[in-house]
Amino acid sequence: VDFGQDMTGRIHVTAHGKPGDILELRCFEVLDAQGNVYVANLRKAKTTMKYIFAREDTVTWHPQFTYMGFRYAVIRSFPGTPKAENFTAYTLHSAMEPAGNITCSNPLLNQLHHNYLWGLKGNFLDVPTDCPQRDERLGWTGDAQIFCRTACYLMNPYTFYSKWLADVAA
Repeated sequence: VDFGQDMTGRIHVTAHGKPGDILELRCFEVLDAQGNVYVANLRKAKTTMKYIFAREDTVTWHPQFTYMGFRYAVIRSFPGTPKAENFTAYTLHSAMEPAGNITCSNPLLNQLHHNYLWGLKGNFLDVPTDCPQRDERLGWTGDAQIFCRTACYLMNPYTFYSKWLADVAA
């Protein structure tokens, strides 16, 4: 499944299954040069979501205690024939108000600014991270310190940083 945009979030899946049927997806960001699934860059991150049906039912399900960085999902197991409408990707990030905005006559610079915001939001989900897809979603203090000034120009991260630093101190 190609969601058309690299994002931080999770996938909601709708499926009908019987007891013991398995719904399993592996999320990832890039394809290799031949267009195949490429997950070596994820290192030890499992980026897999799995649901086992307990009874015959139609469910809309998503993992509740994790998120992933992804653009693609490979379907490892699905009860029945999967269709595009069975999968919806949602972005997740901590709530922050914009600190300002930039718009100019150069569309490339406007896109660059948009990419900064997209990257900031994707890496500010409860803790500041340097990447939402690998096994580094741990809120390292060095990454937060390096990006803090830029984050403050783009968004108002005061509440986000206050909460995270209180967690670090605890």
